[in-house]
Amino acid sequence: MNKRFLRFFPGRLKYCILFLCFVTGGSAKLYSQNTFPPETEKQFRKGTALYHRGAYDSAVISFKRFIDLASQNEFLADTFRDTKEVPSRRVEQILNAHLLLSVCFILLKNYVNALFYLNEGLEIYKRTGLQEEKLVSGFYFQKGNCYLLTGDYNQAFHFYQESLSRIPAGDPLKVSIYINLGDICFLKEDVDNAINYYRTALIQCKVADGKNVKRFADILANLGAVWFKKEIGRASCR
Repeated sequence: MNKRFLRFFPGRLKYCILFLCFVTGGSAKLYSQNTFPPETEKQFRKGTALYHRGAYDSAVISFKRFIDLASQNEFLADTFRDTKEVPSRRVEQILNAHLLLSVCFILLKNYVNALFYLNEGLEIYKRTGLQEEKLVSGFYFQKGNCYLLTGDYNQAFHFYQESLSRIPAGDPLKVSIYINLGDICFLKEDVDNAINYYRTALIQCKVADGKNVKRFADILANLGAVWFKKEIGRASCR
């Protein structure tokens, strides 16, 4: 495997994980009208601020407190759908807390807890009947990251595809997903599909993230590494 790729891969994956936070990180503004009591809202805003400062351990504490105070367990009760209707803004905020909490755990390399909160968030999403495909795509994306980082490439591939199917056209997150799909194929030595995914990532990068020259160059570098590997394979067969 190309040594440059091995050096670059962990850093880029961290960028992909953090990228989602800029998608969800506006939550403090989105919920500025206080959908929960002041102390509950305080924990959410504190967690978001700590997260953006890179204080992931402290952010975990605040997000957990927010989830506990928000009494999210009612969303998991078997009788939920038959007994009450929860405002969608409250559900979205709780889901964003789960998503950001899971990202903190991923960055802290605690993949077990990350998957726990991702799965719990998806269960809440299903039980409440919320229709927010972009938000739920983030959960599947982060599940893909968990499995990729633990070496379960088949599961990672599955959840990236699930995320991809729910993202609206032109969303910058598509670039990250195609890159990671290319990475999986590269790691599995499926060079032809790796090339196809990196090419698609380049196209998506032009459409959704055209001003990010560094990212464009990084994709080109990986595409070059895959082509180099393919040519070496051809030469060895001669």
